[in-house]
Amino acid sequence: MVRNTPHVMKVSCSPWSDREQFSEKIGKSLIMSNKPTPAFIAMDTVDWQEVREDLEYTVELTKKYNINTEFILKDISTVRFDPDRLTKWRISPWMW
Repeated sequence: MVRNTPHVMKVSCSPWSDREQFSEKIGKSLIMSNKPTPAFIAMDTVDWQEVREDLEYTVELTKKYNINTEFILKDISTVRFDPDRLTKWRISPWMW
């Protein structure tokens, strides 16, 4: 139904979405606007391996289903007074 809606280009994929099912059904004509959970960088300490694994999982699904995906880190309410966390998340070298 969403694919047939005129002028829709992106569909939001929240942190609570089933990314496998979402990726399988979205098709190649739409962009999955993936929004990873901001909780990863809001904890007292960041588990960068967990961040990496979560993002890699989405990248794997993108490749598996040959879909277009964008990543948006939203709803940041705290970074524990360490704004560098956002930069580290954004420019992770493994993504390129």
